[in-house]
Amino acid sequence: MTGRVLVFVLGLATTGGADPRRVNQPLVPYALEPLQWGDVQPRGWLLDWATAARHGAASPERATFATEKVSAIGQPGCVAAPSHPGPVPGYSCPNKEEHTDQFGGNGSAFQMLWNLTDAECCNACIEDPRCDVWVSGLLNNQPGDPVGCWRLEKPSGKAQHVGRTAGFVRNDPGVECESINGWRGGRPSYVGFWDEDSAYWIDGMTRLGAVLHDDTLMARVKEDIDAVLANPIYFHNTWSDEHDLSAGSAEGWVRSVYSRAMLAYIDATGDFSVQKFLERAFSNYTALDSQSDRSLTQIEALLEGHAYGGPDSMKSTALMMMEVNNISQHYLEALLSGCATNETAIASGGCIQSHGVSFNEIAKLFAMAYSWNGNSSYLQASVNAFEMLELFHVQVHGVNSADEQLNGIGPNFGTETCDVSDFTYSNEWMLRVTGNGLYADRTEKATFNAGAGAVNRTYLAHLYYQSPNLLNTSDGIAWFPSEEECFGQEAHGNCRYTRWTFGHFHLPPCCTGNQARMLPNFIHHMSFGVADSHTHTSGVAVSIYGPNRVNAEVGPQSARVALQLDITTNYPFDEDVRLSMSELESATTFPLMMRVPRWCSDASLKFNGKAITMPNVDSKGFVTLNRLWNAGDQLILTLPMRIRATKRKTFMNGKHAPLSHTSPWTGASVTPGLPFCEVEVGPLAFALPLEKTPSGPANYAIDCNASTMTLTRREMPQLFDWPLDSPISVQVKAQEIEWRDVWVMPSTPFLYNTSAAEVQLTLIPYGSAKAFKISMFPYLQ
Repeated sequence: MTGRVLVFVLGLATTGGADPRRVNQPLVPYALEPLQWGDVQPRGWLLDWATAARHGAASPERATFATEKVSAIGQPGCVAAPSHPGPVPGYSCPNKEEHTDQFGGNGSAFQMLWNLTDAECCNACIEDPRCDVWVSGLLNNQPGDPVGCWRLEKPSGKAQHVGRTAGFVRNDPGVECESINGWRGGRPSYVGFWDEDSAYWIDGMTRLGAVLHDDTLMARVKEDIDAVLANPIYFHNTWSDEHDLSAGSAEGWVRSVYSRAMLAYIDATGDFSVQKFLERAFSNYTALDSQSDRSLTQIEALLEGHAYGGPDSMKSTALMMMEVNNISQHYLEALLSGCATNETAIASGGCIQSHGVSFNEIAKLFAMAYSWNGNSSYLQASVNAFEMLELFHVQVHGVNSADEQLNGIGPNFGTETCDVSDFTYSNEWMLRVTGNGLYADRTEKATFNAGAGAVNRTYLAHLYYQSPNLLNTSDGIAWFPSEEECFGQEAHGNCRYTRWTFGHFHLPPCCTGNQARMLPNFIHHMSFGVADSHTHTSGVAVSIYGPNRVNAEVGPQSARVALQLDITTNYPFDEDVRLSMSELESATTFPLMMRVPRWCSDASLKFNGKAITMPNVDSKGFVTLNRLWNAGDQLILTLPMRIRATKRKTFMNGKHAPLSHTSPWTGASVTPGLPFCEVEVGPLAFALPLEKTPSGPANYAIDCNASTMTLTRREMPQLFDWPLDSPISVQVKAQEIEWRDVWVMPSTPFLYNTSAAEVQLTLIPYGSAKAFKISMFPYLQ
């Protein structure tokens, strides 16, 4: 191997080293320099998972909504999208109320969608000559069913296949799906939620295509991006046909999400026409044009657009937005006031109250701005924000509660799948800016638990919410056990709890798109470039563990050489991480940094088969070996994983009403201060799996003492899909107790009953337990 590592996949260039395409550098250099998209590639069990994501969440062939379907070819069925943007004149559905809501209002496509789910109404509509219907999706919601755009002919209801689709949005009436689906063709959908979903999905597809070097994904992404480049009005305003950049306009959020896809595309392909588009798109943008919380996130697009060569005006506009935006100033004041880490303030509802996704997105912006303006109070604000989450909102699975607001810590609190993607992405940004391994610890825990728990084993279905404890009898979840029964009922509150079950699609569809982003972002941030400021030597920082391959350039600035670093491990299911200099252009000296997680107190190293003295762990959680390296050199980092059993208490954010069946946005309540036990090994949380017995029994209190628990490991399966028969498990002692509702923790620990039988429970990783499980346990005293 000579010269720079250079791999082309549909124009995807992998160059190695700190990203050379980021031509404008921040005032305060990132502690860890991002590599170029595609320089970190998954291997082993992580490749299995990423491949499932590619054929599931991010697949171009996974067309739109499983619920937009007909019952069978040639048969009438219940369909979702009428051929009119509003109600059909003179037509109304029987026994259905008119519905006005935040998704588009009375008379919108959504209103018709819900009305048309009534079987009698659907059949009547199909027979009505005024109701040609276009459907995009999977017929019968079955694998192998034809995918594409279907026109239901009047009056027979016969389905005619007229084209393939890809995207999570409906189509304009009477126009074939292929020309406008998603952002393809430059046309967005009717209302904002669908745009958000499409933008999320295309962002995830871009990033997954980059880390997998996948021609098909990158080709599909190029279609969407070319469409937007050709039709910029739909980037400027995705909610209407008017060119409107008014202050506080909601479409700024969709632009923010879609801009991320464009920025990742620039980095993966070197197509700087996209950067020029962003430069032009924001050329007339002012700091006063984003007065809503989600629109504020355009700061990321502006700063990153500047990093990829955009003018100084992009940077100055972004930094001014931080100064004049009402939302950013409110956050900044609160996060620096001390209330964010004050239990009394949080419990009383007197500090920041926010939608979970909005908080995660905004919280990182201050750290991003700090890199460009050097204002250390900004960095402190972001640090305090994520500390607030950790103290008062992060659940046992590693991500904050959010159903939809920040709620606290409790067995019933849901976590929206969007929050899993956004929490991990924001922590990855904090890792980049600060170099603190704490954020890598949090990213691993969130991804290996909440991330794995949010999707099914094929990555073809996902949860809208996940909760630490769940039975299929939990407070109404059995009312509508299937997505088909529920579809159309969520808006009326009757079907809230199907959001806790796996489906190809949930309303609103944000999580359906956002799930595609989590895994490629995780993979990309597993390693970074790092520079020794004293010797001007470039090296590699291995920050997140799992099997992967890193391509980078290392060594003195004047004579860098290409490195291929292979990281072979079954982590987090095993504690050994093997790092091999598989290819090194020539012997050279460079720093290799490795994170030591905070849960590990006795890490050790072997170099070429011999034990060596472990360097001191620095204040940010890394050890560094700065030495002469040769091709073939090998390190084994051992991170001993012991069972941790921790006694904790529930916590309630003080500004939420009790759980309600009448509104899907009310949030949940829990009594604060109730005791529970969580069980962990390394970054993995453990749960009692109830997949085969979703109604229980689950009424157990465990011995919350790690010394009485047993850890069992066995070989990894040939194909890893987070199996129920997990390669790692924990056996715990327990006794049966009176515990009727797993969404309400008992008020006190249970006294050990010497006359009662003792049982042994086998716990498996939270991500393998999937939807039905117990992970917040009552415990024995």
